[in-house]
Parts: sequence; C-alpha cells; structure tokens
Amino acid sequence: MRPDAARVSTVHGARPKAASVALLLLAIAVMAYVYIRLGDDHSDIGAYHRDALAFFAPGAAARPLPPEYPPLALVPFSVTLIPIGDYGVVFIGLMAVLFFGGYALIASQCSRSAANAYAVYMVVSGPWTLLGRFDLVPSLVVLGAILAAGRGRWRIAYALLAIGVLLKLYPIFLVPLFAIEQWRLARPRALTAKALAPMATGPGVFALIVLAGLGASALVDPSGWLGPIRYAIQRPMQVESVPSTLLWLMSGFGAAARVEHSFNSVNVVAAGSGLFDALTLVALSVGSVAIWMWQAAGRLSLRRAALACLCLVIATNRVFSPQYLVWLLPLVAIELGLDPLWIGICILTFLVYPNLYSLAGLVDGQTATTFAGTFLIAIAVRNGLFLFATWKAARGPVGAGAAVAAT
Repeated sequence: MRPDAARVSTVHGARPKAASVALLLLAIAVMAYVYIRLGDDHSDIGAYHRDALAFFAPGAAARPLPPEYPPLALVPFSVTLIPIGDYGVVFIGLMAVLFFGGYALIASQCSRSAANAYAVYMVVSGPWTLLGRFDLVPSLVVLGAILAAGRGRWRIAYALLAIGVLLKLYPIFLVPLFAIEQWRLARPRALTAKALAPMATGPGVFALIVLAGLGASALVDPSGWLGPIRYAIQRPMQVESVPSTLLWLMSGFGAAARVEHSFNSVNVVAAGSGLFDALTLVALSVGSVAIWMWQAAGRLSLRRAALACLCLVIATNRVFSPQYLVWLLPLVAIELGLDPLWIGICILTFLVYPNLYSLAGLVDGQTATTFAGTFLIAIAVRNGLFLFATWKAARGPVGAGAAVAAT
C-alpha cells in the first residue's frame, strides 16, 4: 500500500469537534474585525476588484486579464463584484469560508490533530495574510491534488494541479514530483507503450487543461495573456526575500541598496542584485534535482517532497511576500503537525508585516527612503529560520507523525 494512502486509511473519518469549530469561529471573527477596522485599506483586495471590474465591465470592447495573475484568478476576484455592501468584507467572508473548508478537508482526510495544526498556523500568521489575499485558493487546490495523488487518483490530482497553475503559477514546480511518485509506485518492468500509457494519462490531463486555459487567455487578451510571466521576470528584489537578506549581510549590515516602491511591494535596488539572481537560479536547479533524486530513491514521500520543493522555490525567489506562507502551511500541518519552528516563522512574518512595515514607514503612502535596522534584523531572523526549515523538510525523516490516527 502507498505510504500516503496508508496514513489516510488509518485516519479516514476523523471529524473536527464542535468545541474546536466554535473556537475557530471566534478567532476568525476577531481576525476579520481587526482587519476591517485597522487594516482594510483594500490594497490587494482593491487590486483584485479592479481586475475583475476591468474584465467583466458591461459592453467593454476589450477584456484585459489580470497583469499579475493567471486567468483563473478572476474566479475568486469576481466575488468582489457581488453587490452586498463593502466588497472587501465580501472577499474576507469568502476567505473565511475557504479556511473552514480547508480545516474540514484536513480533518476528514488526514487527522484532527493535523487540522488543528493548520488552524493554529493560519491564525498565527495573521489576518492580513489569511484574509486579505487570495493565496488560500490555490493552496487548497494544491492540497487537494496532493491528497488525491496519495490515494492513487492521478487524473484528479493532475487536473487539480493544472487548475492551481491557472490560479497562480507556483504549482508548476510540483509536476515533476507527481511524475516521480507515480513512476516510483508503478515501477514498470518494461518500457512498453502498454506499461507507460497509464502514467501518461495524468500528465496529459494536466497539459490539456493548462493549454486550454492559456489558449482561451490568448484569444481573450492577445496582448496580455503572458502578463503574469512578464510580471514575475521583471520584478526587482523584494525586501523580505532571502536574497535581499543575503545582500544585506554581505554588505556588512550597511545600506547597500535603495528603497523602491513598485510592483505592489517594497523592493531593494542594488548593483549586486543581478549576481544574486544567477546564484539563486543555480541553487533552485541544484536543490530541485536533489529533491527529485531523494524522492525517487524513496527517502521523501510526495508530501514531504512537495513541502521541500515549495520551500526551496520561495527561498530562492527574489520575492517572499507574507502570503506565500499560505502555500506551505497546509502541507506543514499534514506532514509535521504543530512544529515550534514553523510557529516561529509565522509569528515573525506577522511581526514584519504589517507591524514593522508600519513602524519603518514602508506601508502605502509612507515615504521612508532607507530600511530600519530592526526591520531588517527581524526579516533576517525569519529567513534564517525559513532556510533551516527548508533544509529539514528536504532531509528530515519521512512522516513526522502529523497524519496519525485521530485521537
């Protein structure tokens, strides 16, 4: 029996307790209130709203796609068009509903303890990360793909992975892991068409869905359908990224860069950023190959390999927005359970954004031209913990005990 499937079979049927759900309802209600009262400036939700308005405008001659996100992102964005009061509140409500959907999914398919860990991580990461961004949507789609793969439902798994790519690009990095896992479990004795056909069906489904989505995008917006790729390539180094921290450390804790507000983030512009781009690309390539090899050798389960892969992608990226943690936390919960290391990462991320951003004069409308030392130190500590967590995910033992029988 497949390892992931075996763990699922031992916990299938677990359900969250009423007390846990009531406590979570209270926590999310408080978070929503705090966000609406203190932080609902509609910065990101407003951008989602504008993208949806531009695309769905009645009688418009053109249908521009979101410049930063793939086409299916318009589905959650369109919620802001519902004419029920403040569109920001409507969007926050959707994220809250999805949060509870993820909790129920993990409780039923993995364990109650894993679901509780997921809830703790999400709550500790703060309302700005959980409720003010749409990243929970692709995160739960990817979680569904991994759970489907663990049960041997490869067509569903690849279909969900394709939907994830059309929501946000990052799930594309998981495709090799799915292919390796399917190959490792099937282990065909002969490389014949008959033996390979079942393993080609899932990737074929993935390719068809992605190509269909991209083809439709090209027809709808011929000049903008590649916008998300261009946007990602053109973005400068964001201040919270690991490369930004390394640049700061190598400069001797000095101001080796200037502040730039662009691409909806606070960025670092420095002469050495191009070299770091090249080095991080090498690190991503080498690290990915290592993860593939360890997974193929059976040292990493699909869940652990997916967690390690996404950690590596974020660690080597020039951007580390706070909401990127949402991509990881469901996987952390089902694979590691409650881990003090990850709780620390979540707390520090919430400390940095929005709290230290505001104190450092870096939020929207503020005009700071340098980075405060406390701000950079907090980011450096968080990034150091994140690099350690990435190493542990790639090299740690398989099955850390999160997905055990419900108690």
